Amino acid sequence: MAVKVKICGVTRKEDALLACEMGAHAIGFVFADSPRKIEPEQAAEIASFLPAEVKSVGVFQGRSLSEILKIARTVRLSSLQIYDNHILQMLSNRSENGYSFRSEMKIIPAFFVRNLYSLNRIKRLAFPEVLIDRVKDGDTEPEIIWRAAKLLHYTKRVILAGGLNPDNVQKAIAFAHPHCVDVASSIESDPGVKDPKKMREFFRKVKEAEEYY
Repeated sequence: MAVKVKICGVTRKEDALLACEMGAHAIGFVFADSPRKIEPEQAAEIASFLPAEVKSVGVFQGRSLSEILKIARTVRLSSLQIYDNHILQMLSNRSENGYSFRSEMKIIPAFFVRNLYSLNRIKRLAFPEVLIDRVKDGDTEPEIIWRAAKLLHYTKRVILAGGLNPDNVQKAIAFAHPHCVDVASSIESDPGVKDPKKMREFFRKVKEAEEYY
């Protein structure tokens, strides 16, 4: 099975289209405090150029549910990647099999993992897909995230994020067996500006790694 690729923190149409050309499964738009934060109207314009098979994912943290839903409607998002537990709980109460009030909009719970102690709680979530990320202060070794993804992949579709780059993505895929890998900063020339050479290298390494998957 091919490993899917999500290119996150996109702020420019040309980066989104290049990612799609290379085979990206999803394009991520950040609506949280970040150097890659994008306005909904700008994201909506970029999303309008995406091929039908490429998912548009909104990344949310620190937003109210009403704000999230308003942005989702504006951008016409395919999926909501949410880091706030209380928002996930609210959506879980309105969901069935991981899908929200709109059957075509998927909810992706996202977690900053510092250690493996919280995995039992993640396993019990009703949502079939989760994203595992590195803590923001960056003191978590990438191998901890990979180990968490490996333990979860037996019961969940895992999107592996946090610290992936062209140099380590093959090792991460071979070890953790993720459903999808998520990359942002390591393929940039500036925050929110993707480097075509680095992006191509990342996709090449993922494709080569599939023989180990």
